[in-house]
Amino acid sequence: MYLLYLDESGSVDDPNSHFFVMAGVSVFERQTHWAERSMNVIAERFDPVNPARMEFHAALMRTGRYEWQSFAAADRVQATVDVLNVLNNDHNALKVFAVVIDKRTMAADSIVPKAFELIAACFDDYLAHLYTSSNGKNPQRGIVIFDKSTYEIGIQKLSAVFKHQGHANGQLRNFAEVPLFLDSKASRLKAVYCLW
Repeated sequence: MYLLYLDESGSVDDPNSHFFVMAGVSVFERQTHWAERSMNVIAERFDPVNPARMEFHAALMRTGRYEWQSFAAADRVQATVDVLNVLNNDHNALKVFAVVIDKRTMAADSIVPKAFELIAACFDDYLAHLYTSSNGKNPQRGIVIFDKSTYEIGIQKLSAVFKHQGHANGQLRNFAEVPLFLDSKASRLKAVYCLW
């Protein structure tokens, strides 16, 4: 099974921003343990007693807010580079999925559904490709994992519609379940998308 850790950047209602981004990384379920272990080693440099409190969130690391406020900018940048290197090795084999929408091209209430539709279709196609390219020897299912959000109920309903009734380009056939929502502080890999 593949897990797609997904989140959005930008607000559909912010008049100062023209773009909405939905992006994330997908990883095979058995690789999450090893990636988390490597990232915990990085976090221990900043809090040896409680490394779990160190969330790798680019905005917080860049500006030195919250748990990052007492660390030098160079150390925060190096931590970002080190986490990206963990994610960039062959052992983890992450795949990136992203959609950028110019908010001026559609109604505000259509932006999140359209972004999720495009990402979900791409992720579903990727899972189908794993199956067909292996002559049926690599059947995989996927789950999308979001950060806690006000979009939770809407996205879960959309996922069910895309699976049972279809979307603009077909139907979702490889999702194991509707998207799950969790606090990014609860999962080391959930915070990974925040490094964009």
